[in-house]
Amino acid sequence: MEYLYLISPVHKNIFNIDKIKDLNTEDLLVSFDGTIVAIRKDKADNSSSVKNIRLGYEKIPETMISGDIDNAKDFYTFLSIMGFE
Repeated sequence: MEYLYLISPVHKNIFNIDKIKDLNTEDLLVSFDGTIVAIRKDKADNSSSVKNIRLGYEKIPETMISGDIDNAKDFYTFLSIMGFE
């Protein structure tokens, strides 16, 4: 499996990944302390919306700012917005 490493790893205290529906933890690379450091390449969201958010042309959806992500698709989108090395 090929992983894309996050520019800024996401600590487990920000999101409770056990409560995210349809999330397969094998799609994530998690450090020993629970920090998400990478996701599988095929789960990354490379849509024009993600690119526009990174460039500042669109706003991040409110649910992603408040940490109310409850499904795998939105979680992968959030991680993709964070960016990869």
